[in-house]
Amino acid sequence: TYDEEIERLLIRASNISKAIDFLRTMGVDMTNEPIASRKYKNFADQAVCEPELRTVQLDGSNSGESIMFPKCVRVKRCGGCCVSERMECVPTRKSERDVRRTSIRIKRSAPESSSQTVKVEVHEECRCQCKVKESDCNLSIHTYQNCNCVCKNSEEQVQCFAQANAKYWDPAECKCKCLRTQQCSTGLVFSHATCR
Repeated sequence: TYDEEIERLLIRASNISKAIDFLRTMGVDMTNEPIASRKYKNFADQAVCEPELRTVQLDGSNSGESIMFPKCVRVKRCGGCCVSERMECVPTRKSERDVRRTSIRIKRSAPESSSQTVKVEVHEECRCQCKVKESDCNLSIHTYQNCNCVCKNSEEQVQCFAQANAKYWDPAECKCKCLRTQQCSTGLVFSHATCR
């Protein structure tokens, strides 16, 4: 479908930062290149998916008797966005960093300090990846394409939409279902074909 074709292009454009490159990927005619380059030069760059400094809270909170310092640090974590709503910015390579901090124990007499080391996760590399994985699909009823589980029985889906006043399409089960079901009198059975 047209929407799936657009989604395929958006997935392909997931790591593009410049407007002119995005337009090319989306198939916009750029025959007048010099003018196009000047025209799109002042557009903002996309915040692509990459490691960037983020504030991370350290484990352990202050209590009535002791104070931890620092409470938070800045480390590289995945940030930015993906052009397609079907994708998310995730770490593809991580490491751990030791962070040394002090703990001050408050007493009625002089305060005592000690130190402790905590491990903090650092994201070394990031990439836009599909939120829905092929393993999320039931491959007996779905095909996996463009980061999505697509029902194989698309003709039934079209027929179901034609009955929207009484039925809805369930994409997880690839079935047309009744909007409302009813309890039947003794000896009668509810029909999912007619919704009566």
